[in-house]
Amino acid sequence: MRHLLVLALLGVSIACAPGNIGDLERTDAGGLVSPRADGGRLESDGGSAPSDDDASALDDVDGGGAPLDPDGGGPVVPPVGRGATIAWDEYEAEAGRTNATVLEDRRDVGTIEAESSGRRAVRLDDTGDYVEFTAARRANSIVVRYSIPDSPTGGGIDSTIGIYVNDTLRHRLPVTSRYSWFYDLNSWLNGGPNHPSDDPARGSPFHFYDESRALIGDIPAGATVRIQMDAESTADHYVIDLVDLELVPDPLPRPDGFLSIVDDCGATPNDATDDGDAIQTCLDRGRAESRGVWIPAGTFETSYAPARDMGFFTDRNTIRGAGMWHSTIHGSGARFYCAGNECVFSDFALFGDTRVRDGQKRSNGFNGSAGSGSRLDRIWIEHVEVGYWVGLDSPPNGPTNGLVISDCRIRNTYADGVNFCNGTSNSEVVNTHLRYTGDDALAVWAYTAPGAVATNNVFHRNTAQLPWRANCFAIYGGADNRIEDNVCIDTLTFPGIQIGGPYPQHAFGGTTRVARNTLLRAGGVSFGQEHGALKLFSFQVDLSQIAIEDVDIDDPSYFGLDLQSWGADGSRIAQASMSRVTITSPTRHGIHVRGDARGRLSLSDVVVRDAPAGGLLHEGPAGQFTIERGTGNEGW
Repeated sequence: MRHLLVLALLGVSIACAPGNIGDLERTDAGGLVSPRADGGRLESDGGSAPSDDDASALDDVDGGGAPLDPDGGGPVVPPVGRGATIAWDEYEAEAGRTNATVLEDRRDVGTIEAESSGRRAVRLDDTGDYVEFTAARRANSIVVRYSIPDSPTGGGIDSTIGIYVNDTLRHRLPVTSRYSWFYDLNSWLNGGPNHPSDDPARGSPFHFYDESRALIGDIPAGATVRIQMDAESTADHYVIDLVDLELVPDPLPRPDGFLSIVDDCGATPNDATDDGDAIQTCLDRGRAESRGVWIPAGTFETSYAPARDMGFFTDRNTIRGAGMWHSTIHGSGARFYCAGNECVFSDFALFGDTRVRDGQKRSNGFNGSAGSGSRLDRIWIEHVEVGYWVGLDSPPNGPTNGLVISDCRIRNTYADGVNFCNGTSNSEVVNTHLRYTGDDALAVWAYTAPGAVATNNVFHRNTAQLPWRANCFAIYGGADNRIEDNVCIDTLTFPGIQIGGPYPQHAFGGTTRVARNTLLRAGGVSFGQEHGALKLFSFQVDLSQIAIEDVDIDDPSYFGLDLQSWGADGSRIAQASMSRVTITSPTRHGIHVRGDARGRLSLSDVVVRDAPAGGLLHEGPAGQFTIERGTGNEGW
């Protein structure tokens, strides 16, 4: 996998790349992640879920992805026509009302501000400290993205924080640091192991955040929602980054003819019983009897079992739940392995119990090639290594063809959100929201293994927010792959979008297209380099027929556009073009041509604004890299 490769950037030998990740843990009450993420059991505290008629009010909201620049205490408004259409309102803590400390913008890796949405947050230090918001719409659920301290010896602590609605205590929300806090940042950034240390004695911490969620009863539009440090809040301090409020509908009914993992196979919800065998029994029966499998409301525990190393075995199975907020499979065994075709999953949450990245344990939410005819709809994935590493240990059913991942939420992973690897073709991720992935949020990797080449895949109308390692979106080789109509927000160590890169990959074929994307506060530092928001990086193979158009790059941490070639292999950026690209307020240059970049790039209607160091930095020798200037360029 990519994270086992040896790189040599700037003359430094390093081992790394975007790759897999591990599970996180849940709080006792469950919950993490944005509007539908949860680390385990879902807590309900008063009030009933709304009816379908109530939930239909959500349709009146404009589409969008994760938050863009907050304005006052209201929800953040995403760009029109780009990113995922989401069912919740996201409120930035620093835009709310508070009597506590507002943490200001910082981009330095290893600071909590750099890992915060908008690079700002609110810190509560004393009893009575709070941050509050005015609910723009009716809701009945809350997600809080927060950080609390680690224990002195590592491993985390548990606590609670008060949730008030109109000055009345509604819920004590469980929070934990068991899924956060890694150490030895410099080693990890500069070629150390992809398995970061969880030992506080190593110093230089990073990966500070987690999330918790709960159903808390009716929150009327216009109500004041307050997050407050109470006497019962036992952590030394609480950093609040953002809050999501959502109107969650009632649980879905059991479909006709479906086997129930409870009534037909003996699983028991909301207790400590291991339900792994019951779930696998139902899947086996469903396949034999051509019946779907139903996951009722509740949390079903499952621990790792060697017989299910890759996950629950599925082939020609349909698995449905009562909804992301209602049906949860949780534990170290919470993973599925599609070893055939027509693996169809919908409407449940899958929360692992991984706390550190370890690519050898296969603790991904979903594994296998998915064959043909498979899909995931409305699945909430958290605390696993990778949401779905597509094609891992592909069985004889061949490479993935036509996989659809739609309307999902992938949160707090230790590696990629989704990686289309090992010949995955004709597949898509659409209208999915990803937050705090530990590697590429979405990637196509046409790995140089024998067999099919990744072809005709697309990531469109997705929002990737706060990846704490690697890119929001990436394409490493293959033919006719596309990144379209997405939003990327707040990368920490890598670009927002990267085409090519230092990983073995098949040649680029057909046209690789990047169109109608927004990159906000993208770029970062890793492996001794300051990376731009949008990067073309030739390695082993030429970047051929790369078409980039209609991209808005706002407030990049270093450069807007970044061009690089691998120093020793002779690869080039060839037959690449950009048009209608706007770069606003980079902290360095608008366009950076590195000294090792080779090839040529055609630029038309590329506009750079407010670049303090200048519009263009060209470091290479004359003739090694050529920019062909078309019409409409400004600022460089």
